[in-house]
Amino acid sequence: MSVEELCYIGWSETVRGMLDLGLYSIEPLEQDCRTPSELIQNLTGIENVPARKAAAEHLNLDNSLAALIRLQWLGLFDDDAIPTWCKSPRGVVSDLFLKKLVHEPQEKDLVVMQRRYEILYPSRGSNALRVSTLVDRHRSPPGYWDPSSAFKGR
Repeated sequence: MSVEELCYIGWSETVRGMLDLGLYSIEPLEQDCRTPSELIQNLTGIENVPARKAAAEHLNLDNSLAALIRLQWLGLFDDDAIPTWCKSPRGVVSDLFLKKLVHEPQEKDLVVMQRRYEILYPSRGSNALRVSTLVDRHRSPPGYWDPSSAFKGR
């Protein structure tokens, strides 16, 4: 199975970097992590340098790469206080995404996802391709929760 991006090219490498940094962990935050930049320094174990540089060193990336620019856009190198409800790195990332990925009431979103599975049958000497496609145009009736547009209206 392969993952391809049709829109927002480069986010796969950014998400991979976030995973490598430990930002999807549900482990409790350390007591001394009061800001996203302190969280990055804590997760990398690299202190006394700016969080962006710590992330670049930890991920073995050039400081100017697009993945680091996206992490900065998200707010992971900022010195804003982490909300008290954020109990883990994953909570911090969720909070930052919720603040950034906001739809205006008149805006519409479209989710398209396709997975392709190649099934091998060694005993028959053949294979088959199975394709699963999801298209969500957000046509939920008013008053119904729409799980694929969790950021709508925030």
